[in-house]
Amino acid sequence: MRDKLSKHLFDPQSDASIESKLLKLLSLVRKHLSMEVAFISKFTNTERVFKVVDNQTTNTCVSVGNSDPICETYCKKISDNELEQIIPNTLEHPITRNMPVTEKLNIGSYIGVPIIYPPEKFMELFAVIKPY
Repeated sequence: MRDKLSKHLFDPQSDASIESKLLKLLSLVRKHLSMEVAFISKFTNTERVFKVVDNQTTNTCVSVGNSDPICETYCKKISDNELEQIIPNTLEHPITRNMPVTEKLNIGSYIGVPIIYPPEKFMELFAVIKPY
């Protein structure tokens, strides 16, 4: 099965767009981790912008194209090494419990993984969220 999945997601002969392949990958990871939201976001100078989103909740804040001030996001804090990449309970965490984005995006559990491009510049983040 893994070979079939790998071929489907990464086959260069496939007609599927990169966005479609990334969405399938997000969905697989989200389901495997029993989370309800998965996304890839991009950093601009001032914002975190959602690029690819698999959202199974009614909260529409996490949607493609939506953004937040970068300084208010978990993504920025992770990139600055001010926050762990895995947070089992955001309401018990001393930093995330006081962040407005925790309530806005209804973040209960969070995993964020930096996507780094040479020369070691952090530009994007893959994350999954489970509401509280």
